[in-house]
Amino acid sequence: MLYSNENILFYLNQHPTVCVLGGGKTGKSTYDFLKSLHLNPFLVDRNPVNGYNTFSDSNLLSSLPDFQILIKSPGISPNHPLLIESRKQKKSIFSEIDLASAFFRGKIISITGTDGKSTTTALTSHLIQKAYPKTKMGGNIGTPFLDFCREDLDFAVLELSSYQLEDSSTIPSIASCILNLANDHLERHGTLENYRNAKLKIINHQNPDHVFITSSGFMKSLKDHEIRSKTLIFGIEEGPDAKINFKEKTIQTPKHIYSYEKFQPEGNHNLLNLCASLLLAEVADCDPGILETAIETFSGLKHRFQTFANYKSTKFINDSKSTNSHSLVAGVKGLSTDIAYFLILGGRPKEEPLDQLFLALRENPPKKILLFGEASEIWGNEFEKEFPERLLKIRYLKDSFDCIESQWKSEAYDRILFSPGGSSFDEFSNFEERGDFYMENILKRLNPGE
Repeated sequence: MLYSNENILFYLNQHPTVCVLGGGKTGKSTYDFLKSLHLNPFLVDRNPVNGYNTFSDSNLLSSLPDFQILIKSPGISPNHPLLIESRKQKKSIFSEIDLASAFFRGKIISITGTDGKSTTTALTSHLIQKAYPKTKMGGNIGTPFLDFCREDLDFAVLELSSYQLEDSSTIPSIASCILNLANDHLERHGTLENYRNAKLKIINHQNPDHVFITSSGFMKSLKDHEIRSKTLIFGIEEGPDAKINFKEKTIQTPKHIYSYEKFQPEGNHNLLNLCASLLLAEVADCDPGILETAIETFSGLKHRFQTFANYKSTKFINDSKSTNSHSLVAGVKGLSTDIAYFLILGGRPKEEPLDQLFLALRENPPKKILLFGEASEIWGNEFEKEFPERLLKIRYLKDSFDCIESQWKSEAYDRILFSPGGSSFDEFSNFEERGDFYMENILKRLNPGE
């Protein structure tokens, strides 16, 4: 079972030998932190980790040092044999987030959602940092939370994945945010309900002053759930606590009316991210005047609806982080309906229906669609039925650049949007590698002499 983080100090004092399951970035951070406390950690991983006392996870309990505490890395399956055996023996199992929460002395802002959580985490950190310079972001993005426990910080702004939340008990944050929810990671969670329940663990019901922030769309899905925290809602329609006025290019919150005219990231979905970030920053007691200025200086994150090149009047957007159809739909809806765009999508599709994607593409149709990767075979027939005159298909992304170049040279486009909507694993190790590969090849053709 998982124990509340206030019990961790007691257990560590009683049982200084600690098993850290998983030798990735989080596991190594956990090991290093426990070492700094003069405890006796050891890593369990399928491969040796240089510089760390590592045991193969194939040996299980029979050959491991005697331990009563196990710290689980988020990437490890809850059905890992060592976890199953540890539960049988009633060993104490904690997450890295539990451990860090017991030691961190600053204030915590926590953010999750299916899409947009990295951008919102970075944006929230950017805003709060202008008022409180001793602010850092981490968790599922960048730095493990435990690393912040060795620093004197005012705020930690954490992106938390469903894997991290599933493993953790109550997170003592002053404010939390769930941006949205769509079918994702069902290979881990089994059902959408399990996935949603993992996300809902971000709400700190134990703190009466905790503020929960979410979108109007997600809030509607919570009508059967008891939310004991104060709740702030953001959205486009009338009523939410933070709402967008497209005509005036403003966002109105309970404390201020902010102009977003100089906000750099493109797309309506990024304006919704900005709504969430402003509410979180206001909960952190940031001065609205400081926030107004800080909005203008946030440039966005790489691979997330990133404008990286221009050709005449055409902007090239790299949205390689789009790894499911929900994020692709958000990108398409984020484009104005009066612009001409060329959509490049594909990769390895996830098991999800295409009805919402097709609806979005019918409402804001691209001039042409290029379908690449495994999606060209798996989705090909459905796209041909829906968009027979617009569709181009190429099996591998590496073979697509002649086609892409011919489009920008022969057609008038306002945007060329690379937003795959599928995972990168059919051709690449991760979405970063895919995005870098795409941008590198486009830039070579735009600047052949460089």
